[in-house]
Amino acid sequence: QEIAQSQYIFVAAQQISAAQQCEQQHDYREALNYYREGVGTLLQGVQDDSDGTRREAVRRKTAQYLQRAEQLMSRLTRKEKKHQEGDDPVPSMNSSGEVELKCSSLELRHYCILGTAGSVLVATDTTNGETYAIKVLLKSDIGGAEKTILPRNIPFMVPVIRYHETDTAILLVLKFIR
Repeated sequence: QEIAQSQYIFVAAQQISAAQQCEQQHDYREALNYYREGVGTLLQGVQDDSDGTRREAVRRKTAQYLQRAEQLMSRLTRKEKKHQEGDDPVPSMNSSGEVELKCSSLELRHYCILGTAGSVLVATDTTNGETYAIKVLLKSDIGGAEKTILPRNIPFMVPVIRYHETDTAILLVLKFIR
């Protein structure tokens, strides 16, 4: 009886494992489908589970898997939006006439790393020979869908020349002062 009641956990574990494997292979759409199946299996199975401790553990895990599925959905939505809009490789003017600092992450290949200075990378832009400092800021998983806000013209701070955004980090290209 106990084994039969907990069988849904084994089925869900296989589905979640398949989702994680798809993620590792960068097949996010399929991973999202497996997460949905796994969460559905857990939600359906937990209703008939008489073990209170297991029910609570399943609820916690289900919340984690739902959060991961939401992150994947957000990532897919951003990628599709970028694909539809196209990544503009050079800074452009926005509707209010300000220069946009965000550049395509593909442009990172134009930098040649010379070394480090404290917590920043010192790099040369191979397209113009200029030397810049690059600060890497890792993103947290919390609030992944929010718009990136980048302060500009801050007193006593070197100017931000441009920035590149990936799924996991924001790379600030800063004026290098010797």
